Amino acid sequence: MSTNETALARPEASGMEMALVPLRLGGFSCKAILLEGDDRLTARFEAKGSADWVEVTVLPHGAPGPVFRRLACCAVRYRGAIAERTPERRDEVSRLVMAVAASIDALLERSPGKTIAEALGRSREQGRLIFGRDGLRALLSPEIVEGAPAAAGFSLVDVYPSSYLQKSHEGGLELVLDFRRESDARRLLLLVGHRDDTKPAFATTAHFSIKHLALGSADPPGADELRALVAFVLQLRDHEGLDVVFPDILSDVAPALLLPSAPEEAEPSADGEVLNLAIDADCEQSCAFCSIKETAPPEDGGDRVLARLFADLESNRRRGVRAVRINGYDPLAHSRILDVLRRAKDLGYRTAHVFSPCTRLADPAFCDDVVAALPEEKRFHVPLYSVSPDAHDRIVGRRGAHALVSRAIDNLLARVSPESVWILCVATREGLGELEGVARFVADRGLSFYPHMPYPSFESRADRYFSSAPRMTDVAEVMSRALTRGARMNVQGVVPCVVFRRMREGGAPPRAWLDAPAERPPLPGTEYRDPRFRHRAGEAEHAAFHASAIPCPHEARCVLASACPGEVLRSYAEIHGLAELSPVSLRELVEAT
Repeated sequence: MSTNETALARPEASGMEMALVPLRLGGFSCKAILLEGDDRLTARFEAKGSADWVEVTVLPHGAPGPVFRRLACCAVRYRGAIAERTPERRDEVSRLVMAVAASIDALLERSPGKTIAEALGRSREQGRLIFGRDGLRALLSPEIVEGAPAAAGFSLVDVYPSSYLQKSHEGGLELVLDFRRESDARRLLLLVGHRDDTKPAFATTAHFSIKHLALGSADPPGADELRALVAFVLQLRDHEGLDVVFPDILSDVAPALLLPSAPEEAEPSADGEVLNLAIDADCEQSCAFCSIKETAPPEDGGDRVLARLFADLESNRRRGVRAVRINGYDPLAHSRILDVLRRAKDLGYRTAHVFSPCTRLADPAFCDDVVAALPEEKRFHVPLYSVSPDAHDRIVGRRGAHALVSRAIDNLLARVSPESVWILCVATREGLGELEGVARFVADRGLSFYPHMPYPSFESRADRYFSSAPRMTDVAEVMSRALTRGARMNVQGVVPCVVFRRMREGGAPPRAWLDAPAERPPLPGTEYRDPRFRHRAGEAEHAAFHASAIPCPHEARCVLASACPGEVLRSYAEIHGLAELSPVSLRELVEAT
């Protein structure tokens, strides 16, 4: 991206005259563009890496009071704070001020008799607007349209209700503007709803409040420029003369309940993409490593959630998505889960993976219904933390849970192939001694086994992760002992350099324990950074969360790098440090072979 980026340039075919307002010039980025009334435009710029800022205000040519300069059709003044007033910085500020002023001046010269707002494109036409997806798209067009770069490389990819991403106890419809940047797969979500001056918003217009929906992630580069652009375009389009009607949230999603049972026209291809449906029905467990219910209590949601899930399934099938993950606290506990599964099958989803405690599948009749409702290609991911009932129940915090999940596994194996049942296990401090037993249980039944390290539900030392996460060295010790007794297990998230040194001490060659994946394995807790996953229906609570990670300092010098995530959870480093990590040389690898 160049150091001089402009926004609001008039598309040739639009017929709309728009000023060239710099979004980025030199070291300054645009933080906000504000229309105050009809004849006052203020643009605020902040310098990256310093506290320097500049506010440029453009006024009518005859505006009273001191100004920096009067041009042919307008006047400009500015104020700011500059820490070091070097000649270079002074020149940069001067160019910034004049870039804004000259753009507006040229526009006013082509629009004699118009105010600044009118020259920019504001309409005073009276009318009624029903707030919804199409209405919001119309307000943003032609400056911001789906599929076209808007600012900082971001393009609008979708508009949908905020209830897809977060729980709402209010009835009014709010819409998410979902922006993505292809170059680095970063995402920015902006929320537009009824203006409410009692709640924080980064911008307001006559009828709308505009917010940033962070979902726990840090601002991507270019976020300020994009926010400024969206806010400014909505300021231009919205005015007191509009009668804006804000419907109930169900008015947007309820039609999904009545959609036809199958798509009627050819669809685009979205090979590799997976819809991740997070359903927050109660799992009735309190696992030693999971804190998610402490910050986002479980909720069934009934028909409201069902409508949202149906809308997710339908919109993603139209995009060509054919794989779905049924995820959440316990999606199988949702009151309408069979309707959701049948809907996915009817719409033509070919593959479905179910992530659930699976305790409800202990009921044979319910297990029959679930298996029948799913597409032909199905997989159940069943958590089992010990073959000992007492140990399993203690880890999940529910008495009798082991008996239920054991019956569920038996029921599944009586109805689907072993390839369709994967056993999951989280390596915790308390449960390290249980891993080998679960590995043998899995091997005896011909199932797949996916043990992995825990990860936090949120970035805080109050999270249970901080009391449950074992040292990777201790996990490698368990893996080594199990291997000497004929039980091979690869605990995801334990970096291979740590395992290598313990296995070498035990005399196990790399070929006996080391996987050679076609691509780097993801670090548990960060999987949903992968842009293949489409997240809806509960994303804000947990589904799209990915834990913060830091790069391995030895990656460039380690021959095992291609079999390693190349990073460690930041929370893990806070607890245990990084002293366990050490690069493996080619000589060491050859000698151990």
